[in-house]
Amino acid sequence: MSFVRGGYKNAAERPQVIIDSNRPRFLIDWDEHLGKLDLFWFLALRDLKVRFKQTILGSAWAFLKPLMLMIVFTVFLGYVVRFPTGGMPYPLFYYSALVFWNFFVTGMSLSSESLLSNSFLLSRVYCPILFIPAAPVVAQFVDLGMALVTLIGL
Repeated sequence: MSFVRGGYKNAAERPQVIIDSNRPRFLIDWDEHLGKLDLFWFLALRDLKVRFKQTILGSAWAFLKPLMLMIVFTVFLGYVVRFPTGGMPYPLFYYSALVFWNFFVTGMSLSSESLLSNSFLLSRVYCPILFIPAAPVVAQFVDLGMALVTLIGL
């Protein structure tokens, strides 16, 4: 196959793309996705780098966000409202729930925003669409891991 400037020398050398309309649309072609895993990891790493470069505190934000929320919940729900925790200390009770809640909420919001911010990938370049909302969620696992280390410390 010889590629020259402006295209292929003849039509027989062009790669063939077969579009199969018999395959149901709702099924995922896992072979195709596994073949492009490098793109997926690139998108996840890019999201991780951008998130930590845009904050003044950097990766400390992954620890501080749930800790600050824990303090607010402990003061208002623990000591003002006296919400029952079954004998568990208020900070540990609220932090253990906030770690996973923050992972879920942030992952959902970042994955939905990624479809808008990466719309150029959807319209210009072929890539598996599943990668675009899944990459920010995978990047959130770093924050979850750091928050879980703090939870184990508590």
